[in-house]
Amino acid sequence: MIKKIIPLMSVILILFLGWVFTGEAAKKKGHPKIGDMITEDPQVCVSCHEGKVKEWEKGPHGLNQVRCFICHGDLEKRFERVAKPSNCVMCHADKVEDLKKAKKSNCFVCHTGHTLEVKPGSKNIHK
Repeated sequence: MIKKIIPLMSVILILFLGWVFTGEAAKKKGHPKIGDMITEDPQVCVSCHEGKVKEWEKGPHGLNQVRCFICHGDLEKRFERVAKPSNCVMCHADKVEDLKKAKKSNCFVCHTGHTLEVKPGSKNIHK
């Protein structure tokens, strides 16, 4: 019985590794499935994104407890790796309008991701 199982397990392993190394796994889009929850607790994100959460905590959104899903979506159906300006308009309508006038694609052309510090050399479009 064991002699039959070992070759079968080898075949399964080879198929799995082939799937991984041909890039099939990398072609999946979105966030890894974490269930159907929309969490307001950034500690859920810490398990995989500790560095990003620490950056967020020091920035204006972290200090004001703006939760991850506000910018990134629900992590399942509407996950966005880079927040769209439409996610910002609720609190920053004037800044989003400046962004449109300056013909910039998003806030992160000039600002860093989670701290929102101004990148060196960025021109101030918010006057």
